[in-house]
Formats: sequence, structure tokens, C-alpha cells
Amino acid sequence: MSQGSSFVRSANFPVDEQGRVHHVGVKPGEVANRIITVGESNRAWKIAENLDGNKEDLIVVTSTRGFTTITGKFNSVPISIISIGMGTSMMDFFVREVRAVVEGPMYIVRFGSCGSLRGDASVGALALASEAVGCIRNFDYFHSDASTEEPYLLSKPIPGDSEFPNLLKELASSEEKLFSGLNVTADSFYSSQGRQTGHFRDDNETLIAKVHKTYPNVLSFEMETFQLYHLAACSKEKSIRAYAVHMIFADRVNDIFLSDDLKHVVEPRVGKLVLQALSKVSL
Repeated sequence: MSQGSSFVRSANFPVDEQGRVHHVGVKPGEVANRIITVGESNRAWKIAENLDGNKEDLIVVTSTRGFTTITGKFNSVPISIISIGMGTSMMDFFVREVRAVVEGPMYIVRFGSCGSLRGDASVGALALASEAVGCIRNFDYFHSDASTEEPYLLSKPIPGDSEFPNLLKELASSEEKLFSGLNVTADSFYSSQGRQTGHFRDDNETLIAKVHKTYPNVLSFEMETFQLYHLAACSKEKSIRAYAVHMIFADRVNDIFLSDDLKHVVEPRVGKLVLQALSKVSL
């Protein structure tokens, strides 16, 4: 409660006197029903350069928790671009809180980066997440002297919506190399993506092989998509549909990471493509 005010926030779902949610910082009227979510605020602003009108016409909200929301129109269609940082927790804050302030059905597209687990899908190409699974570090395994547990746990897959990728494929030029397959959303950039750093006991030497064996159609590793698909599937009355498209930054098969020069070419081009496709999805 602020000093001199009788307003009391609910501990269950806190909002302030203006109706702003606690983490994302937005209130009703500041978020559109069509949303592109990204990790970096710089990426959000690059995409926003394609919105109608002037920068001064946009609704911009920057929260103290690291979220930036930019709302405007693309071809006269209201769209929000929201940067959330990294990880499933940030995705959870974002989806739950924007759902609370937006009326009606929503379509959320994650436009991010990933690592490829297929040798033919290398840096600069696009990975379309037809479905996603979660991969989490099993904490109990690491705290038992004689554990029969697995060090990493894989969930069952959840599919993404089909309308957006169909539109994306129709709009994409021959410059884009598109690959579709299963995404693995990990709870770490390092251990649960099979990276070996040498400073910790991670027991992840066989993790990638396990992923390939369990899900032969696996395409990518990253850190947010499964949580988005999971919450969309759990939204009441299926009020949220979702999809994810990723720029391949890391070729895990050939151990290649995207150069900054190539990133600066691919990112704005694909960002505009994502805007075009999202503006055409039905609600």
C-alpha cells in the first residue's frame, strides 16, 4: 500500500492503482491482441521500425522488471511487440500478465534465436517450431549418492498453431531457408542444452543423443517456446494461440555460431516477415 493511500494490492495477482500488472507493467488498452514476443529490447525496436506512423504515435511501456512493450499498427492492424528477456519464468510472467489485460482472443508469436540439432539447418536459416517439448535438469539426480534418476527429463510434445506458419511460408521469399520440426525448450543455456563447460558436474554428455533417440524429428534447442505452447494449450476456452519461429544462431552439429554481420542482415528481414504474417492471422 502506498503512503497516504488506502489501495491494497492482492497478493494473488498484484496490480497497481492504474491496473498495471506487477512485472510486465502494462494496463488494459496498452497491449494488442496480436503480439510478437522477443528476448532483446533492441530486436523489439528493430521490428517496430516497420510499424505505421511515427515513433511518437506508439504506446511504449518499459517496466522495472526488464520488459519493454511497444504497441502500434502494421498495415492498420494493431500489434504489440514485447521483449521479455530469457527463460521460461519470463515467458510465464509475460503470457499470464498480458492475458489479464487483453480482452478477447490472442495470437502470440515468439520470434527468437535457437541452436540447430540438424546438420542441414545451419546458421542464418529459420527454424519453425511445429511442436515443442520441455527439457529440465533433474535436481534430485544431482543430490543422491546412488540415484536411479535420469539427470535430464523430457516432457511430452505440445503442437504450435498451424495458421501462422502457413502464412509465413506463403509470404517468405527465396532468401529464407525454412526448416520445420520439434523444438526443445531447456531450463539452461548450458547444462540442459548439452553444453560442457567443465566447471560443474552436469552429466550431460549423452543428452543430445537422448533427445535425438526420443524425438527423431528434433530441430532446435532454446529456452522459451515450450512454456508459451503449454500456457496457450492451458488457456481457458483456448483463448490464446501461439507459434514460434527462430533464427538459427548456433549450428550445434558443426559447432558454428552466427556472425554479427549475418545477424544484422537476417534479423530485420525476418522481423518484417513475421509482422506481415501475424497481421494476417485470424482472431
